[in-house]
Amino acid sequence: MFCAKCGSPLEEGSRFCKSCGAAAENSPVQPWQPQAGGQPVQPQPVQPQPAGPSAYPPPATPSFQYAQPTVPPPEYKKPRKKRHIGCLIVLFLFLALVGTGLYFVARFSWLPPRDLGVDYTEEDFDRAMEKIGMQISFMGQSGEDLKTLIEEHRDERLAIDDYNWAFSNYEERSFELTPAEATAFINEIAPPFSWFEDAQMKVFPDGHSAGSYKVRFDKIKQELIPDIAGQIPDELARLLPDTFNLYMEGDFEIRENEVYVPDKLARLEAGDVPLQPVIGDLADSDRDVVFDYAERIYKQIPDLMIHTLKINDEGNFEVDVYMPTQVTVTKK
Repeated sequence: MFCAKCGSPLEEGSRFCKSCGAAAENSPVQPWQPQAGGQPVQPQPVQPQPAGPSAYPPPATPSFQYAQPTVPPPEYKKPRKKRHIGCLIVLFLFLALVGTGLYFVARFSWLPPRDLGVDYTEEDFDRAMEKIGMQISFMGQSGEDLKTLIEEHRDERLAIDDYNWAFSNYEERSFELTPAEATAFINEIAPPFSWFEDAQMKVFPDGHSAGSYKVRFDKIKQELIPDIAGQIPDELARLLPDTFNLYMEGDFEIRENEVYVPDKLARLEAGDVPLQPVIGDLADSDRDVVFDYAERIYKQIPDLMIHTLKINDEGNFEVDVYMPTQVTVTKK
């Protein structure tokens, strides 16, 4: 035993500490002695307690998943030029100028359009048809018989909707037409159905081109722009002639079925009336919209795709197109 006060050893049975005199009974402190043969006490494992509710639960880890669209995304297409009401007004102005300017000269619509000095022969037309690779059957007639039939009905104005048109055997075609061959093709391919007559196509040495036409405006209103014609005020519609002569000069090309006019036209005249104040000085976007209506001419043929139509260095019209090579026309 040891003294609880000073820590000195106590003799067995002694009631007082010889060192400090403190009573031994007040010193119950015993030094720690390991038990003989005893095993050390192993700590008891602590059982994990279920986590109780927390006033602020930890935020859930966000999970982002991409939902596959139920409809595949549309194929990308080059943005088209926008049509809007302002462009309709522009077209009305265009038509108004044509109408008022030709009011007194409409009586002379029998006059031919401007002569560009481009003549063609039957051989030019035959070469054009061979290069293009198109076969036409009209009312069961083709070849030389078709030429005879067309000549007999050249001065008639046949409505496109009165006939069935079947286009087949589509192919990718590439060819060049001289100005004479292009002029022959426009005038001779289907005169009774055409929106133009007495057309001439000319290419200048610097690469820009000119076109001179007699426009069958009454036929165009019915077949190409009925949506626009229906919106022309009656006061203006009465001024518009059935035909007028049109002359255009400048740069243009077609890419993937779209007409591009990169610069303002050098000349644009209806009869002797210049139209630059209305068309030539427009902003590019509005001017392009007006020329968009020209696309309706060739878009009458389903699935036709003109990849390129431009003037090459030789002064010819270079064409790369997906087109039908067989056309069959029958009466409804």
